This record gives sequence, C-alpha cells and structure tokens, in this order.
Amino acid sequence: MKQQKDNKPTHADAWMERKIITGLITSKEFIMEIEPILKAGHLKTPFARKVAGWVMEYYTNFKDAPGRNIRDIYINKREEIKDDAEKWIIEEFLHSISEEYGNEGLNIDYLSKQSELYLRGRSLKKLHDELGKRLISSDVERGEELVSSFKRVTRPSSVGIDPFRDRVAINQMFERAAGDQLFKYPGDFGKMFGYFERGWFSLIVGSESRGKTFWLIDLALRSLLRGLNVVFVSFEMTRRQMLERMYHWITKLPNTKWAGEVMIPIFDCERNADDSCELSYRRNDIALINKGVRLTFEQANKRGYSACDACMKLGKRDFKPTVWHKKKVLEGMTIEAGLEKAEEIAQSVLRGKQLKLLCLPARSLSVEGLKGYMTNWAYYEGFEADVVVTDYLDKMKPDKEYGQYRHNIYDIALSHKALSLDRNILVASCSQSNTGRDEERDIKSGDVAEDIRKKAEIDIGWSLNQTAREKAQGVMRVKPMKTRHDFSNIADQCMVLYQLKIGRPILTSCNIRKYS
Repeated sequence: MKQQKDNKPTHADAWMERKIITGLITSKEFIMEIEPILKAGHLKTPFARKVAGWVMEYYTNFKDAPGRNIRDIYINKREEIKDDAEKWIIEEFLHSISEEYGNEGLNIDYLSKQSELYLRGRSLKKLHDELGKRLISSDVERGEELVSSFKRVTRPSSVGIDPFRDRVAINQMFERAAGDQLFKYPGDFGKMFGYFERGWFSLIVGSESRGKTFWLIDLALRSLLRGLNVVFVSFEMTRRQMLERMYHWITKLPNTKWAGEVMIPIFDCERNADDSCELSYRRNDIALINKGVRLTFEQANKRGYSACDACMKLGKRDFKPTVWHKKKVLEGMTIEAGLEKAEEIAQSVLRGKQLKLLCLPARSLSVEGLKGYMTNWAYYEGFEADVVVTDYLDKMKPDKEYGQYRHNIYDIALSHKALSLDRNILVASCSQSNTGRDEERDIKSGDVAEDIRKKAEIDIGWSLNQTAREKAQGVMRVKPMKTRHDFSNIADQCMVLYQLKIGRPILTSCNIRKYS
C-alpha cells in the first residue's frame, strides 16, 4: 500500500483545519491562545492557509476576530485567488459557518487543546520529511542541525503560566468568565445554585423512585433549548421510554392514561389558608379552614378560594410557603402534538444544535467508551458536545476493574470529573443515597451510596427529599450537597413544585429558609 503524500490532505486534516479556521474567524480568545504556535505553513489545506493568513492580518490591525467581516475580507482578496476550485471551497466554507460568527457556545479551551495537538503533529511531520530528505542525500550534518534547532510547538498556557505577569492569561480569565456559563434554572432554585459552567461535574442524589431521571432529562432539555449540544446516556430505560418522557416535557401533556383533569401544584401562603393575613393586597378573602376543618379542594373551589403568593413575588418575609393546586383539563399526548412541538422547537430554537440519546444495558459502557462515541460524532458529523448526562453513574462500567465495588464506583466518579475537565464541558449524573429503606429521612451532605469520595469530585450537587405527604402534594425539597465554586449555604433548601405526569420535575421553586 502506497504511503499518502504529505501534500494531499486527509479527511482528518480537512476536518481539524476547518475547526481551527472557524475558531480563528469567530473568537478573539481562540486567536490569543493559538497565535504563538500558528504558522500558516503548518496547515495542510490551501484554503486554510490562505484564510488563516487573512485572519491574522485582521487581528494584527484590529486586535479582534473578524467575525462577519470575513466576507468583506474575502471579497477584497478574491481577485488574488487564481484557482476557481479554491474560490469555491472558501465560499462554501464561509457560507457553512454563517451562523457561527458569534462565538457563543464555542468551547475555546477544548478547541485550543485539539489545535495544539494537531499543530504539534504537523510540526513533527515537517521535521520528519526534512530529515528524510537529508538522509537520502547523506547530508548528516544538516540533518543534525534540523534536530538540534527543532522547537516544540506549544501554547504558553499549556506549559505553565505566571499568574501575575502573563497578561494574555489574565485577560482571558476576565473575558471568558461569562462564556463558560451555560445555563441557569429559573426562580429561587436558580438563585441557590447560579450558572452551571463548563468544566463542572454535577450530581443529583436521591433514594429510589425520587425522580432522578426526570431531573436529568430536565437538565438535558434545558441545556438543549439554551443552544447547547447534549449527549444523554441512559442505562435504565429503553429508547421508547426515554422518548416518551422527553415528549411529555416538551408538550406538557400527559399520556392517555392520565388525560383529563390534572392537578398542577402552585404556591400558597399559610396565612392565606388560615385566614390570618390582613394585608391589603391579599388576593383572597375566603378561609380555607372552616370551623377547624380544612376544606377539600372541591369544597374550596366552590366557595371561591384562591391561592395567594403576592408576598413571595414581592420578596416579603410575611410569606409562609405552602402548596395549593389548580386543576387543568389536558388532552393525552398524541403523535401529531409531539411532532408539531418538535418541529416548532427545531425551527425556532435549536439553530442546528442536537441531543444525542444512547440507551444501553447497565455496565456496558465506560467513560472511555463514551469518549470514543464523542470522538466519532465530532469527526464524522461535526457534533461537539457541550453537556453530557449519564443516567446513572453507579450503572456505568469502570475504566479499570478493582477488587471492590465501591472502588469501581469511585473510579467512575473520577472519570466523570476528568471528562468535564478534559473536554471543558458540563457533565451531569445521579446516584443513589445511602439512606436505605428510611426513605423519608432527609439526605445529608455525606449520604452518598457506596463511596463518600464521590462527593469530593463534584462541583455542584443536590439531594431530593420528600415525605409521603409531600409526594401526594407534588412537593420536593431540594438541598445543596456541595457548591465548590460559590458561597451558597448548604443549610438552604428549596421547596420545588412538580408534576411528573407532564414530565416536569420542577415547575416553580421557593427558598424555604428565606421565609423562616
């Protein structure tokens, strides 16, 4: 088999260089990372060398990425290109990235790391070819000079920085802080945890049948609708079951079994319910408790009782959170409703972003195996994940088998954290609590099943807590277990209202401690 000539780019070369050029056009931060090691001669495809030269010329003059201005640059430079095929390639490339001119969502750290490895390889290949020529001509001395003068192609940030003198790194720290923020939950729950960021590992802990999978689906779909590429790996459910839950979430409709009257929990105030509130802006003047007996939902509705959360919305401490319900009549989810909503989301929100769903048997895939899937998707489809969700950590295969099960579980947790840092993405999973059959006992920060060391690896995590009475009301109490990068108080807890019949583990939330 003949060795491929170096002047003929492979598919892998074209794929990587397309990513490099996209980064150069769209991101000033990427240019700052890659400028010290980028030499147009290291790029293999002619169009990449040419466009890279234009970008660096623009950056030298304006200290910014060209973005949409690249089209004007091409128009001005077009007459210099003699090869019509090359013109066509550049035009097609610029058209294909027209929606990427803003660098929102660009994973700069991971792209910089990939680009550095690629350029290092290209540099070594050039040295290899030059040495080959010298050996063929028996020019040993010149060959030794090439070896001794060879300089490793490396970004300064990848070999250590001076945190007080490295201006590039300092500028990047301030400029990129917001770019690493991916999404935030609404309401008090969102205020409790803030933004979820790249490089984080998030873990949800709960006892059996607490709705952990619903929470992970919710996190995945919120990320997708925020304009992020998402991978979801399920080790618990079939593809049909997962799709059904996802479509309940996007349509807010129940299946046919639960069609009809569905009770949706809403916030109320205890002072409204017991008629002790005398505030002028109270929305209700009907007592829920009549002669010491609490009215049923139907009785209260007939009397005209309505919930009041006015103080909560005004941020007043007079509010004492409790729960009431409103009745909705909902049709069962149909294929027509599902497809209509999916098409609406795809056309108006996703902007080319995707969710990749894998449904596999337990213990059939390790994190290393998952990285193989992700590498193939990136190479063959151009799909780069921003968020990876596994359901759930305890059911994955460890990268390395240990003698004890708990050591395997810790290895999987370590691999999840390593994946988040290596790819600069958000990784989320869930785990069982060690509360055993005492399902009504609140989960404490150390109540992680099998190996407490899992907690050390997470950046942000919360527990799901619930009594039987709260479950009947559609109430979940969520407590922070860890927030590595914030000063959130682990004594906080949110009362979260939910309705799983429509696929929603969080409808609204209220910080209980704020009103205690």
